[in-house]
Amino acid sequence: MDYSTPETAGFGTIILLSVLSLIATLAVILRFWARRIQKIGFELNDYLIVLGLVFSIADFSVTSFGIVFFRSAMSESQADNPETILKAKTMDLKLIFICPLIWVISVSFTRASIISLYIRIFRTRKFLIACYVILAINAFFFIGTVLADCLICRPITFRWSYGTGGICGDQQSLDYFIGVFNLLMDITVVVMPMPVLWGLQMAVGKKAVLSVMFGMGIGICVVTFCRIYITTTINGSNREAVYFKIGLLANLEALFGVINACLPTMRPVFNKLRSASIWSGKSTTMFGSIPIAMRISQMWTLSRRGSSANGSSPTDLRDLANDNEYERLNSPQWMAGGVTGRNQDSLGEAKKTAMAIHVLEDVDVERANIQD
Repeated sequence: MDYSTPETAGFGTIILLSVLSLIATLAVILRFWARRIQKIGFELNDYLIVLGLVFSIADFSVTSFGIVFFRSAMSESQADNPETILKAKTMDLKLIFICPLIWVISVSFTRASIISLYIRIFRTRKFLIACYVILAINAFFFIGTVLADCLICRPITFRWSYGTGGICGDQQSLDYFIGVFNLLMDITVVVMPMPVLWGLQMAVGKKAVLSVMFGMGIGICVVTFCRIYITTTINGSNREAVYFKIGLLANLEALFGVINACLPTMRPVFNKLRSASIWSGKSTTMFGSIPIAMRISQMWTLSRRGSSANGSSPTDLRDLANDNEYERLNSPQWMAGGVTGRNQDSLGEAKKTAMAIHVLEDVDVERANIQD
């Protein structure tokens, strides 16, 4: 099957994108099911990913329409009809204009959803500032891309109707810039939680699991890089074929983005399904809330006080499961905020461990197997 042009792509392309659309939709459904399992309300990051899904499916729908339209217009019975060919070429130019607008809406909402999830999970001040900065850049990227795509030709109808008269800027350079900037944004979103993850007070294995979970977006970066490379191959004779390839990769990027954004939230669903299987009795994983003596709310209260200091720290959540630790961290000196001297080192430990518990609770990674 030749996927290089809309005339030859056929329904295999539509089937591929349909399957990915169904997977993306299922991922969002599982995300909301996970929220119900965790008994937490739907949040901004959940609503944003729904918008990302809607526009990614819209992008796929427009692409599918273009394929069907071209195959119909370029059929043997119509191939020699100048009027039909003109309509087909005009439709192609309209799709080249419309699809990038739908794409940028989709990826912008999806990226905002991921960053909003970061804000919920990672509560350090510097990281929160970085997240809000990236959110602002993402918003400017969205606005700038829409404006540039709409204003590069004057009048706008000159994008698809050369007979009206007008002028256009360098479309290829604009697409290249948008692709590179989008790639840098994707890489930033993938990399930014890693230093925080590896600074948390949890087992190395859990850090690795979380790193893989949050690092799945690197696959999207590969798709984006391929799209940028293809953009550099545009010339006067292959413009329509190359833009069709770019459109397909943009569809893949948008759909994979939705799936990737939902992966960190779906662990409760997998745990529930596994606990209901015939092997659940043999599993050593503990489900539900983290079984430690200190309540999450108390740990979070501690994590917001004071500043961390250097010193040795326990390396596993089970170190907080004993009564002495619970009593010490709930003493009047701690709860009143009067931490001085020897307690100062322990404050840094509490903050790191509180953050680790918060991350584990939100993402619902494998629970600590605490022995009595």
